[in-house]
Amino acid sequence: MNNFNILPHPTISIAMDPYVLSALNLSSSKDSEDGPDINIDPEPAEDGNKISSLLKAVLEVSAYHFPLLNEEAWPVLLDLFQPSPFPRRESVMMQMAKSGLVNGLIAGVRFDYSDEDQKAVDFDRLKNLDMAECLAIKLVADRFWSLEHNTVTTFRAILSKVSGRPEECVFSNDPSAEELWTIRIIDMPDDLSGVVYFDYAGHPMATLEFTVSPDLSTFSSTGYEVLQERPLVLPGENIRKMLFDKAMPKIDEVLRNK
Repeated sequence: MNNFNILPHPTISIAMDPYVLSALNLSSSKDSEDGPDINIDPEPAEDGNKISSLLKAVLEVSAYHFPLLNEEAWPVLLDLFQPSPFPRRESVMMQMAKSGLVNGLIAGVRFDYSDEDQKAVDFDRLKNLDMAECLAIKLVADRFWSLEHNTVTTFRAILSKVSGRPEECVFSNDPSAEELWTIRIIDMPDDLSGVVYFDYAGHPMATLEFTVSPDLSTFSSTGYEVLQERPLVLPGENIRKMLFDKAMPKIDEVLRNK
């Protein structure tokens, strides 16, 4: 009979971007019970950087391809991705990982919901989800089912975390982020400088400072401030550029009236 030395489960040290660490819902505690520890100071650093870069790319892909669905569709998807010892759940997850939401799978799900539920859920849309969209859904489900019972959050906040979209713009019938930004007032204490005050969803949210050339023919942005650190524009958009582009016609109008 052979005797084998049972080695302890190795601790893996990974250089993890804080954004990736948060978005993937990973623990940086050395006392993690769910798998390898994730520390901030790895050796060698190159390996950790590669993993962090790869995971960040995965998050960017899922955010770019995040599916805009109505609220009624999400309970169906969360149910399908629910971690469970039952074989059906594991089979569902494997099928999704391999080929997305196949027609037969959705057809089987229909029997679990009432006629009223089925009218609200766009099953045809779910049948056509691609792999990148399924990845985004899996990240949402993982974060949802991993919540502690005393966690204070909203489902919109979870969708925003995965998609990189504002919380107010995560469902298919939500307004666009641009629609939520409005100019409250433009204050020009003198002829060559001013401040634009912006509201977001009806609440004060940002200011944009600008200067004007002596002949009043051109103006440029000199700084901006946003009151909340959360997504307020779509992924890939620059909030300063968005604010300036939105303010340009109004500033031009003010200057023409001087």
